[in-house]
Amino acid sequence: MRAGASSKVWHTYVKLISLCPWECLYWPLSSRTVKEMKAREYCNGSALNHDHSYHRKKQMEDTQLSKQDESTSSILGSLGKGLKNVDLIDGRLAKLDDNSVVYDVRIRHEMQEFKHSAQNFIASRLPMQDSWALNDSSQHALLSEPSERDSITFDSLKVVSEYLRLQVQQRRLVRKAISSQVIRYDNWRKALEELVRQLDTDLKEIDKPSEGLQVGKEATARCIQLFSKSLYLSETPSWVKLTSDKKVHVPTAKWGDVLELFEVISDVLRGVESLNFYVTKINGLKEGLCHIKDVHLDNNISLQQMHDRQSFVKHKLSQNLGYTSNCLFTLLIFYLFRSVGSIKVDMAGGLYGGRDDNLYICMGEIVTSADKKMLWRAIKHLDKALSLVKFIYETADTRKSLKLEGHIWTLGTQENILEYRGNSFFIHGIESK
Repeated sequence: MRAGASSKVWHTYVKLISLCPWECLYWPLSSRTVKEMKAREYCNGSALNHDHSYHRKKQMEDTQLSKQDESTSSILGSLGKGLKNVDLIDGRLAKLDDNSVVYDVRIRHEMQEFKHSAQNFIASRLPMQDSWALNDSSQHALLSEPSERDSITFDSLKVVSEYLRLQVQQRRLVRKAISSQVIRYDNWRKALEELVRQLDTDLKEIDKPSEGLQVGKEATARCIQLFSKSLYLSETPSWVKLTSDKKVHVPTAKWGDVLELFEVISDVLRGVESLNFYVTKINGLKEGLCHIKDVHLDNNISLQQMHDRQSFVKHKLSQNLGYTSNCLFTLLIFYLFRSVGSIKVDMAGGLYGGRDDNLYICMGEIVTSADKKMLWRAIKHLDKALSLVKFIYETADTRKSLKLEGHIWTLGTQENILEYRGNSFFIHGIESK
C-alpha cells in the first residue's frame, strides 16, 4: 500500500472513532443501558409475581366473605328464634296464632333488622348461583340487580304501571277500566267499613290505652255506629233500604261526619308506630271523603233518590281520584281481595323475558321460620301481589302471556317447590353453605 493511501485510511478511522462515545470503546454496555436493564428486570419480576398476589388477595377476600356470611347467618339465627311466631305483612306485625297486632317496638325493630340482614345475605350468595334463572327459561338471572332485591310497596296504580313499564296509552286504558269497576257505592262503603272494623278490633287489644288512643277508640266506635244506621240488606241488590213512605226524611249524618272522625283518628294514631298501617290507609281514604262529604249516609230513601245519589258519588270519585290516588288503589284492592291494605313484598323482583317467548313476574318474601302456617301465609301474600300485577297487566291489553312465580327465603328449611292456584313458589334456605 502506498504511503498516501495508508495515511488516508488512518484519518478515516480516527474520524469514525471521534463520532462514537468513548464508553463504547471500552465497555460492552453503557451505564444507561445497565440502568434500563435493571428496571426491565424489576418489572419482569413484578409481572411474574402478579398472578401469585392476585390469587392471594382473592383468597383473603373469599375468607373475609366467608366470615361475614358466618356472622350474618349467626345474627339471622339469633333474631329468627325470637321472631318465629310473628310475621310482618304490609306494615302490620301480627302473631301467627290469632293474627293480633304486635305493639312491642323492640320486636318491630328486630323484624326490620332481620329482613334487612337477610336481603344482604341473599345478595352475597346470588353470584354463586349463576345458573339460577327461572327454571332455565329466563334470559336474565333472577334478582341480579340491587333494585330487584329491594322491597316494594304497591300503593297506587302508578307504582304497578312503572313496575310493568306500561306506556302512557296503556295507563289511561287501565285507569278507565278500573274506575268503571271499583268506584261503586257498595264497594266504597264496604271498604271503609272493613278498615274501621279491623282498626276497632286491634284497638280493643290494648289493655291500657293512652289518652290519645282512648280518643281514637271512641272515634272508631262512632264510625261503626254511623255505618250501622245505614246497613245494606243482603236480600236486596242495592245498597239502600227502599221505603214507600212519602214523607221527607231528614238524614242525621253525612259522609263529612266520617271525614271529621277520620281526621281525629289519624291525628291520635300518628305517633304509634305499630298502627302506622291504619294512618296511611285512613289518610288515603280521606281523599274520597272530601269529594262526597255532603252526601247523606242514611239509606231510607226512595228508588229515584238512590239512583241519583249513586250516580253522584260515582261521578265525583271518577272525576277526582287520579291515577296516583291511594284511595282509588284501596278500592281496587278491596274489589279484588276484600282487604284494604297496601301490598308490600320484601324483594321486588321484576318482569323477566323467557326463552319460551313468555313473560315472567317474580317476587320474593323473607320469613323467620319454616313453620307450615308461616310459609302458607307468605305464599298467599305473594300470590296476592302477583295476582294484582297480573290483573293490571291484562287490563292494559298486553299481547304476551304472563306467568307468575314466587320465591320465599326462610331459616331451617330445604329447597322445595309448592304449588298454589296454579303458580309455583320456590322455598329457599337462608343459612350459608
